[in-house]
Amino acid sequence: MSGERLEWCHDWYGAYPEEDSVDPSGPRSGHSRVVRGGPLDRESRYWIREDFITPSNRSSMAPGFGHYAYDKYNSFGKHNIGFRVVQAPFPQSVSYDNEPHYPMLGIKQTNRHLDAGPDSEKPYFRKRYILPGPPETRGYADRESIDAAGLHPAFREHNHSPSLVVCDNGDILYLVYTSYLEYEAGVLLIGSRLRFGAEEWDMPDLHTGFAGVNNKTPLLWNENGRLYLFFGSPGIDNAYPFHYKVSDDNGATWSEVMFPYFKNEAKLVDWRRQPISTVVRDLEGTLYVPVDGDGGASILWATDDNGQTWYDTQGRAYGRHTVYALMKDGGILGIGGKSTDIDGFMPKSVSYDKGRTWSVSRTPFPPQGNRQRPSLVRLKSGRLFMTGDFHSRYSDKHPDGVPDWGCYVALSDDDGHTWHIKQLYGADNPRDDTVHVTVGYSVARQGKDGLIHIATSINRQAIHFSMNEAWIMDMDADETDDTVLMASSASAVTEVSEYKEYYPGGQVRIRWEGGVADDGRFLLHGTETWYYECGRKQREATYELGYKTGRETFWLRNGNRKWQWEYDNGGLDKWTQWWPNGQRRSMSHWLNFKADGYAVRWDRSGNIISEVFFKDGVIQ
Repeated sequence: MSGERLEWCHDWYGAYPEEDSVDPSGPRSGHSRVVRGGPLDRESRYWIREDFITPSNRSSMAPGFGHYAYDKYNSFGKHNIGFRVVQAPFPQSVSYDNEPHYPMLGIKQTNRHLDAGPDSEKPYFRKRYILPGPPETRGYADRESIDAAGLHPAFREHNHSPSLVVCDNGDILYLVYTSYLEYEAGVLLIGSRLRFGAEEWDMPDLHTGFAGVNNKTPLLWNENGRLYLFFGSPGIDNAYPFHYKVSDDNGATWSEVMFPYFKNEAKLVDWRRQPISTVVRDLEGTLYVPVDGDGGASILWATDDNGQTWYDTQGRAYGRHTVYALMKDGGILGIGGKSTDIDGFMPKSVSYDKGRTWSVSRTPFPPQGNRQRPSLVRLKSGRLFMTGDFHSRYSDKHPDGVPDWGCYVALSDDDGHTWHIKQLYGADNPRDDTVHVTVGYSVARQGKDGLIHIATSINRQAIHFSMNEAWIMDMDADETDDTVLMASSASAVTEVSEYKEYYPGGQVRIRWEGGVADDGRFLLHGTETWYYECGRKQREATYELGYKTGRETFWLRNGNRKWQWEYDNGGLDKWTQWWPNGQRRSMSHWLNFKADGYAVRWDRSGNIISEVFFKDGVIQ
């Protein structure tokens, strides 16, 4: 069972049922099949081989991996997964439905007021924290604190390389990979939503990934309502440069994972199967997906038939982690990257032949170093938006004439020839306590209301900034503290209305209340309830001006509670979770999105297995 060949299994991959079962045959469907027989992720730098070479180890892989016939251009996908043929009675256990994770639940498909937002002529700026502590704490959270806080067991201490997308229903979806050392097997993607009309990010949950595999660097993109999720698996033998899946319902459901078929020779020879943060479609309809290359280079993979075939554009932009935008004249602009500079400045690369060749020059921005990634996005106004750090970590390279610390946002009206640059307030120190504040790895997108959203990682706690162009152009705003930056600009909601969405059979699926606030934004205000198709409640919460208040409850299909929040309006909030048999599973207290106070866990029989006390996200 533990030889050189792995084995596909009949089972779709899914978490084992928490109830006792005999010969569990897995869920009825999924996005990957179970793989047995040893480590699927053979190239990861940090993993203990003995943890994977056991008959009990379950990895997983999508059925399409290595689906295409191999030729001289397609060495990707060759694998050592075989079959074991057994003649025996088929297991009689009952298959179950793979329950979606929380970022895929309660997704509204129609929202009014998507264009409602702050006055575009008046400066608007807001800061939020995206991930709780733990896992986001000062320094690195350990396994004990993550478990004690009641978080998903897939969570690890290092959450990095953010992706962000504004969905067509107004929700903002955020994904990062969660790891210990970045390159070990078992790295998965976790996600959270800032739901349209809510003022606070959801508690994060597992989102996707292959089991027993290093799943890296997610890239989310919205094109005309279709969400793309690109990510890589650099530790698999002959891994593809990227794989992807799509969603046409704002991320509620996703397609099977798809793997690219290349029609030309691919020059990628290293292990960096790591998508970056932007996607570009040119005037002729060709779609480009950027991936890290070797050393100081970035690669564009392209498709001119909407994903049926792909090709290596052959050229290389200057700098890793390069971010891209389409220029007004049809050229492709790439800015940044790390580990490269021109006379101490961040480089930019421009191509007019679909990525085959690039001309290189310098920008006015400082170069970037380790754990830094700038962001670039084309705004609805036609301007380019950019954000990054004023300093290069672990390097003394720094151009004259710019501040020697902090972060910036910038706008360009001429495709990056000149820039209006403003200091970005509210950034934080990285987890290793380096002196300079940073946006670390950043990603930027714009919503239909005109607000620009930035998400970060590598800070002590992942940050979400939202702003409009008027704030960037306003050079008179003074730096202030988080009490002001994180405060809502709304004080009242008028004309509150009730809204409903229905299942195809006519049953109510979601019911919610809200209205337009005095700062121009739509905010949830009143009760929101999600229902199972049978009519039972799935989740219920009460909102005031976008903030949850009172009690929020999530129920299983059988009517038992899965978890419950009790919000104390300024005091400690309490989060209680239950086992499927109704016994309490965990209880923890929270303040300002960090575990704070007493936390306890129980086994399914009601016996205490852990008692700790948190302060500011850290076990004391």
